[in-house]
Amino acid sequence: MRRVSPAPLRTLPSTVMMWTVNDRVIEDPDALRAEFEDIATAGFRGITAIVRCSHYAWPDAPAMQALAAIGELCRARGLAYWVCADPRQSSARLEAGKGATIVTCGSATWGGIAPHTVAPRGGRYSLRCDVLPRPSHILTEGAVEYAPDGLERVVAFRPRPGEAPTAIDITAQSRFHWHAADRSAEVFGRFDPPANGPWRIMAFFRFRTNVFDFGDTDAMDRYIGALRALAASGVPADAVLWDEPGYLCMDGSFPFTPAIRARLKRDGIDLSRELWTLMLPAGDGRHIAVRNAYFRAVQTTVVQAQQRARRETRRLWGRGAIMGMHDTWRWESASCADRNHGSFDLWRALDSKDCGFADLGSVNLLETPGSAFHANLAAMSVVAASLGRHSATGAAYNNLWTTGEDGGALSQRRIMEHCVHVMAVFGLRWSAHIYGPAGTLGRESSFLGLPFTPGYPNHATWQGMPEWTELLERHRAPTEGRLPRANLLVVLPVESLFAADGPTADAALARIFRLLLSLLDRHYHPELIASSMLDGVVIKNGGAAVNGRAYDAVVWPYGDVLSARLLPRIRAAARDIHWLYRTPSRSDDGAMLPRTFRSAAISERALFSALARNNATLRPVTAPARSWASITDLRDGALLSLAPARAGGTYAGLLRYGGRRLRVSASDGLRCFFFPKNARPFDI
Repeated sequence: MRRVSPAPLRTLPSTVMMWTVNDRVIEDPDALRAEFEDIATAGFRGITAIVRCSHYAWPDAPAMQALAAIGELCRARGLAYWVCADPRQSSARLEAGKGATIVTCGSATWGGIAPHTVAPRGGRYSLRCDVLPRPSHILTEGAVEYAPDGLERVVAFRPRPGEAPTAIDITAQSRFHWHAADRSAEVFGRFDPPANGPWRIMAFFRFRTNVFDFGDTDAMDRYIGALRALAASGVPADAVLWDEPGYLCMDGSFPFTPAIRARLKRDGIDLSRELWTLMLPAGDGRHIAVRNAYFRAVQTTVVQAQQRARRETRRLWGRGAIMGMHDTWRWESASCADRNHGSFDLWRALDSKDCGFADLGSVNLLETPGSAFHANLAAMSVVAASLGRHSATGAAYNNLWTTGEDGGALSQRRIMEHCVHVMAVFGLRWSAHIYGPAGTLGRESSFLGLPFTPGYPNHATWQGMPEWTELLERHRAPTEGRLPRANLLVVLPVESLFAADGPTADAALARIFRLLLSLLDRHYHPELIASSMLDGVVIKNGGAAVNGRAYDAVVWPYGDVLSARLLPRIRAAARDIHWLYRTPSRSDDGAMLPRTFRSAAISERALFSALARNNATLRPVTAPARSWASITDLRDGALLSLAPARAGGTYAGLLRYGGRRLRVSASDGLRCFFFPKNARPFDI
């Protein structure tokens, strides 16, 4: 085996360009060298090679040869080399047609009405589910395919306004039919309601798919074998990446694999019988326990697979090799569908990663200052930095990208430049997306139906890449790689979001995004951490400590469902927490909380009034209006970084910190100021 030592774990590039390695690159060495030179000349400090928009998968010999050649070029030019060797990209090859089983209760297997229900008429019912392939850029075949496997569960329920429905199992009296001509699955049968009322029928159809089953030992063995072949081919990887790992399931579709079912069985849950509680509430609250156990089990299979891949990566490429890539598949859109995908709890996934990774696409939506998408930029910036602070390397990457073109108006370039300035304020590095075809095989310039996206170098923002890389490098140099300070802990209420139905969870997450935007606009320094990370939390006197990091205040939005494990710690400190929007009422096992524990929820207006009473500690910086500001603590002082709070905006005014102040002239971009410990501050 030909081995090339990777770069040390902590020598992480400021910018990495993701490169689509397609048929042309794989089959033509001259094309490979020409595209490499284009990326290297643009100033990127590293390359992520991903075999995509191709007839080849990365375990194919020609693709491995191309990946090895790219690695040699990276070594010769001193560039970091990351390889995306995601098991899903070649799942059909690795699993010989065996993939994850899913169940769905929607009108379609992907993106339909969920739950899809019908009312029985004349003692009979019939309900259909459309079974069309789900387009996917991550699969070499270009789509998730579904093969009908019958009925898993059928229930009749009687909706009750303001109450949990009455539900009964009617699977035994239901029949399944597959309509091959129009690719739809049907359930039909007789149902004589046991009582009067508006009864509805809901069915869970079962399908086999070509999606990688992360909990299947044989599938993982085959994947590990492919990784070993990749190393043996001479690929000198500094990092092995998985791109948004998970089951590609949205609300209404659920991974239903043996590993997930077995894990729930150990928790005393028969998943088949309890499927209906994933969509409907139960009067005794057991849906809370089922949903929390289920969504945790789904993600555990993904995390454990990544952990195994991480161990093998370090065995093959050395202890300094990195495992990572962003998990945010729907997160970036403030959607909780990542619960079904297996990647919602980004902090739980840190057990298998070495850096903080986040993703934000379609930043072209920031074109208007009043765009609601600024909350998404705020949230994903906070998330990336938070994940980085709690990662093995203390580094964070954001995979910022855009769609469409601007017809030469340069608006796309101005928006991307704003995003780069925001990345600098948050201390983030950039995983840029994407050189070469951006879509799927046959639809190379349209990313899953989004507006025309040609990919680099044929995009308006390409010309700004060298300048933006230099900006991020210059900003990072004095920080010594440190991420900015965060002193206000905002808890992501994982248990509450797991317990809620899809639309309710989505609305709650979107509101949390807007909360983070409001905090940044008011010059607070928030850190978002999932409640699942708080096992060792110490909350006292209004502040908190998590993993050795101290916070001066704790804000807990939507804390209506709390982890039973955390109750002893939280009960004693409930008065020190700002409970926002909802008051604690149940634990994640469905049990009601005692009234002595419950605390009153407050509004955002009351929250900001309460935080303002501790201004000197929580807001050590007074920054100009319409800016976002960060503090990076250095050995000899503090670096204060400012950028406009909105794309296309400007700011000006006084900047105060540590009893000293500077007047900031009008600016529409990144500004940095150093406040030495014992000298006058100055503009750098």
